[in-house]
Amino acid sequence: MIDTDVEVRAVFFKRWLTVKKLKEILSQLDDDDLLIPNRVGNLAVVRGAEHIGQIDFNAEEFEDFDEE
Repeated sequence: MIDTDVEVRAVFFKRWLTVKKLKEILSQLDDDDLLIPNRVGNLAVVRGAEHIGQIDFNAEEFEDFDEE
């Protein structure tokens, strides 16, 4: 039997960047790109209808999915 009354606090999802680093990362993106929080605490970057990459808070960089 699964106990569904358990509450888990996932503090490992807390992420941060300096404003300077975030400005540097955002300068690589188009003004119309959308930023959407994802399940692991990063920001997914959507251009038009395509998920083009993510801002990885641990690596402090934009990961372009086209370059993989």
